[in-house]
Amino acid sequence: LNAGVWPEPDFALYDVLAWAEGYSAVLQTDVGMHPQTPTVLNFLLPAAASISVLVTDELSSPIAGALVCALQTDGIGAGSSVWAETDSSGEAVLANLQAPGTYQVSVGLDVSRLPAGGTYALAPGDSVSDELVLILAPRISGVVQDSITGLPIAGASIYVTGPDSEIQSDVGTDAEGRYRVYGVRSPATYSIEAVAAGYLLASTSVQVSGQGETEAPLLKATPEEHHGAYLLVLL
Repeated sequence: LNAGVWPEPDFALYDVLAWAEGYSAVLQTDVGMHPQTPTVLNFLLPAAASISVLVTDELSSPIAGALVCALQTDGIGAGSSVWAETDSSGEAVLANLQAPGTYQVSVGLDVSRLPAGGTYALAPGDSVSDELVLILAPRISGVVQDSITGLPIAGASIYVTGPDSEIQSDVGTDAEGRYRVYGVRSPATYSIEAVAAGYLLASTSVQVSGQGETEAPLLKATPEEHHGAYLLVLL
């Protein structure tokens, strides 16, 4: 190794790191260097490692666009991370990983699916393959309708109160009056309120007991002009 390292005027100790593409880094510590005296170091670089991940759903269908992260937890470079995105086949390759080293791999898509991951101890030259499954996250869905006409109410605001009294906002109904609330826990009971302009508040509750989607009871909102109305019949 010939490097342009100019020691301090007096004898000093240095830590020298060598690394190359496709290889793992090697660190030599406390290398003594004297002024104006060349120091020759020999490095034997081991091969880097890699992790190949196949990301699928609960039906074994590949998931594209999932983010895969490998966080190194020990060895040279501990605390660094490598990212990749799954392709149309649901595959991602995390290459040029420092070895030996331990990596925590995590995979995420969006709030609709629960993250997955694993821990892998890699030796130099290892090429590890694994399949990680992203299952559907618990979520609540439902519909808001006009109690008189039965037509869907678009643009209604949905407020959800959970077991810890947390309120999830920024959820609204679409053109068909449907809403979805993500990030709920299971098992748990949630109360749901729908607020729409020109309508009285409508509420219901739902028990979430498993993964995937739980359908809430139909929310029927009464128009304000019909509140307290009565029918007068003359005989």
